[in-house]
Amino acid sequence: MRATTIGVAVLTCAGAAGLAGAADTTGSNLTLGGSTALFDVTQTVIAACGTAFSDFNSLGIRYLGASSGNGAANLFFDMQQVVPMGRALAQPELCTAAAPASPGLAESLLIGLDATAVVANQTTSCASGMTGANGLGAATAFAVTSDGTPSGGAPATCPGCDPSDNYTFGDASGALYAGQPSLDALAVLYFGLTHDGGYDCASPVRRSLIRNWKNLFAADCAAGDAVCSGGLRHAWRLGDLTDGTYSLVGLLDPPGKGIGSLPTAPSGVQTRKSNPFCNSNDAQTAGATVISFGGASDFADLDPIRTTCAAGDGVCEPFKFGATNGAFTGDLGVVQVILLPDTATALASDFYPQVPCTSSCTLVSPIKGNQIPVGLRCPGGTTTIGGACLLPYAGTAASPDPRCFSSQTTRCAGTSGRPDGRMYNLVTVVNALQIPPAQRVTTPFGVALDANKRLLWGSFYRIHAHAPAAGNVPDPSVGATGICQQGDDSAQMGCLVDADPCSVGYTSRAAAASFPGLGAPPVPLGAPLKALAIDGLAPFSPASVSADPDLPLENLLQPPGTAPLYPLARRMYLSTLTGFGNLLGGEKELAQCFGDNAIVGPAMTSHRFVAVPGGVQCLDYPEESPTTATPPDNIQGSGNVAFAGCNLGLAGQNACAASPPIITN
Repeated sequence: MRATTIGVAVLTCAGAAGLAGAADTTGSNLTLGGSTALFDVTQTVIAACGTAFSDFNSLGIRYLGASSGNGAANLFFDMQQVVPMGRALAQPELCTAAAPASPGLAESLLIGLDATAVVANQTTSCASGMTGANGLGAATAFAVTSDGTPSGGAPATCPGCDPSDNYTFGDASGALYAGQPSLDALAVLYFGLTHDGGYDCASPVRRSLIRNWKNLFAADCAAGDAVCSGGLRHAWRLGDLTDGTYSLVGLLDPPGKGIGSLPTAPSGVQTRKSNPFCNSNDAQTAGATVISFGGASDFADLDPIRTTCAAGDGVCEPFKFGATNGAFTGDLGVVQVILLPDTATALASDFYPQVPCTSSCTLVSPIKGNQIPVGLRCPGGTTTIGGACLLPYAGTAASPDPRCFSSQTTRCAGTSGRPDGRMYNLVTVVNALQIPPAQRVTTPFGVALDANKRLLWGSFYRIHAHAPAAGNVPDPSVGATGICQQGDDSAQMGCLVDADPCSVGYTSRAAAASFPGLGAPPVPLGAPLKALAIDGLAPFSPASVSADPDLPLENLLQPPGTAPLYPLARRMYLSTLTGFGNLLGGEKELAQCFGDNAIVGPAMTSHRFVAVPGGVQCLDYPEESPTTATPPDNIQGSGNVAFAGCNLGLAGQNACAASPPIITN
């Protein structure tokens, strides 16, 4: 959502990162946080655990994901003692742990391999079984114009360009990304960062990339040029604190920018950084340094390059950018965050309302009155009425239900002009009884909260929940309908690049599939050619290179220099700060299931991850090491090469020996 319209609704949190603040003393009756990429894998392991242990289903273990950062914060606050993660524990998460956690008891099970993939529609990117996946970023110089269109005039400035106003991705003379055209393209697209080191999300270089579909790809795709004649409509991204964002920002390493910590992190490790993403508030003033905590951009829609909302869009900002009036047609920024609800305040049935709203509206209190965020604005920019907002409803005036989806022309009282009525669909409305008592409203319905206690007023993931975008061609052979109602961020993004064939996004490699898929329930079928090559290397190895399609990820565990290695490959873990041997109840049994190769291996491969060659491994954190920098996700090597130390003068203790996990099969 646009901060100037609705406001980034963030609540203060005195204690833990999650909504439930009780200490984990029994290992049971827990809702676990952790990697959203591992959501489906973890659900599969939990289901198998119910068979492996006769009492497991009675021990109350649930998994909602959120992010590895949220899960690690829960470890720190002793709200859970195991967490599925798409990255290693970072140095602050490891080294500041307090009892019962301890750096000497920190260990991780290496449970699988994944990659952050840039996905696109196979047809409009011209991927084929003969040529393989296309690459990201034009291989030759492209012309830069003032507005980005082919007919635009000469730009007033052209950062990183040659004297003829042409820009070359991976230019050998660039200060950044020399010889790395794909990384250059990613930096321009998501950060407005050109290879001369300057930032400008509204630059003519970025406009010329976005407004010309062919500039996105190493090989021009005529089919895509025809369908996407107006260029790229959206560049989907994951939330600030997700594994994919951690991996992408780490690889691109934007100078002077990064993702800060959670605002609820301990004061000693709290950090605010300048968020590089073009949808963020931090990125809106070129040359200025604005800083924020991690997560601040998750619901922001401030990208200065806008896309007018079309008939197939289910969500929209109320007015076109900069306008105060309208014709019931708004716009959205090119960069959009896909972030599904990640707590029990929203049920699966709340993610995608199925009933159309009427033209009438009712008052809904977002949250308990004493916790309404300062400056909160209702959809359309109106102020609250006694702490409540007018939202359209389904049903009758006697029994209004605002859990519905609104049409383009719906307009509640108090709004000025003719705003786009799809703005109301950005709000995730839930039954008030699902909201924790501390935040619960007195009205029958309220607004869902995420794992960081933020109001879910930016549900951009709903954009194609009921209709595809222009150019979508359903594929009955794989069950792809163009309707996207997936249950996690990665799957939803994998669906969206097909629903809108003029879009791209970065997410887990598992999103390279056809959604929703065939069967009942639908099973997505693998579509590896959706995953673009990054500087010549795709996350799936073509048959011409190797009979093993997973080789570019498996080589992550080989000695440095072993090729091919996909540059955004990463390891997947189950981590603890208290030692696997000290776990109790449901967490103890869950860890044993993650250590069972007969369970975790098939869980990984069935969801398009890579099982660890040779099986699950226990890795000890080197708390005694003076090296505190967390190594990059894609560092090659075996063992705990991806782990940081503490430099606190600690005596080393091998947690895998002192408090060992149970690894079987």
